[in-house]
Amino acid sequence: MDNEMFQGQVLNRLEQIFHKLDQNDDFQEQTLNRFEQISQKLNQNDKFQEQALNRFEQISQKLNQNDKFQEQALIRFEQVFEQLKVLSDSLDTLSVNQEKMQLDITNIRHSQVRMEHDINKKITSLFDFRDSQLKANKEFAERLSRLETK
Repeated sequence: MDNEMFQGQVLNRLEQIFHKLDQNDDFQEQTLNRFEQISQKLNQNDKFQEQALNRFEQISQKLNQNDKFQEQALIRFEQVFEQLKVLSDSLDTLSVNQEKMQLDITNIRHSQVRMEHDINKKITSLFDFRDSQLKANKEFAERLSRLETK
């Protein structure tokens, strides 16, 4: 092999190596770009996860507030139910007392009717007695006047 040919082959081989090195540089640059994109995506993902975590924390706080509200509402409902029970008991007592009063009123009406009947009899007797007394007085007056005239 002659020297020029050898140098030509070496030059070709060097060109191929440089070409491979350029391709390798391009590949490394593309790889770096891809790693940069992945890094950016990871940063975005981290931000998203942080935002999601913050939102979950807010939701958790709201749920805790809701739980507290429900507990307070339950306590208030229990108080209202206790008051309703007291009112119901009071209504039952009032109902019993009303029935007693109705019975008392009925007894009073019966007594009133009986008393009115008795009073009617007594008034009638008094009027009868008065009429008799008036007749007797009239007769005594007539007798007295006759005696006086004699």
